[in-house]
Amino acid sequence: MKKLIALVLCFLASFSAGAVTETNKTIVSMGVQDTASGGASGVAQAYVILSPAPTTDCLYGIVYIKDVSTAGGTALLSVLQKAYSLAKPLSRIDYSQDSTGGQCFISLIEVG
Repeated sequence: MKKLIALVLCFLASFSAGAVTETNKTIVSMGVQDTASGGASGVAQAYVILSPAPTTDCLYGIVYIKDVSTAGGTALLSVLQKAYSLAKPLSRIDYSQDSTGGQCFISLIEVG
């Protein structure tokens, strides 16, 4: 039982360490890429480049929306597009870093 509790606590500690909340960011540019390899259809990922850059060492300094084909991904992309087109700063952005590739993925966007 003690081992199970220790395992759960280690998992929770490692999960929360990867989550980042930042404030007052401006979208410099944004785009969408297909993650397909070898000509097969892949998942479309939207990405944004922020100023100032993320404090986490995100791959290429970019934060991604993991999959824009989902309802959540579409909603995040919509808010980002609106903020970008109106030149509104992001009052809050939450993201986490993928431990395997170093990519950072957005989980929450707030426009002030």
